[in-house]
Amino acid sequence: QAHYVLAHLLMQQGDYIHAADRYRKSLEGDPENFRAQADLALALAAMGKLPEAIEQFEGALRLNPRDSLSHANLGRVLAAQGNLTRAKAELEQALRLDPDQTVAREALQALPNPNR
Repeated sequence: QAHYVLAHLLMQQGDYIHAADRYRKSLEGDPENFRAQADLALALAAMGKLPEAIEQFEGALRLNPRDSLSHANLGRVLAAQGNLTRAKAELEQALRLDPDQTVAREALQALPNPNR
């Protein structure tokens, strides 16, 4: 879909506002496109709109609960928001789904260790 491709290019250029608009247009045409919803969440997170990003990641995961990258990115956003318990759970779920998921592994290692 043209909107999705353009959104992806805008993301690569760092134009998160227009990318988010295009991802939304893509979702209007295909509301079941979990990848467009997850990418919209990334754009929102890049703009600092963390609650909206979390909502979009959760929507993407309702469409595809086995997407390890969405679990990993949701975990990263939750950690940035300070919800470390839930972040850890999402990152661990990502690793259960894909033990080679480097985004999740790196984010999990970066979480503060309460035993220090």
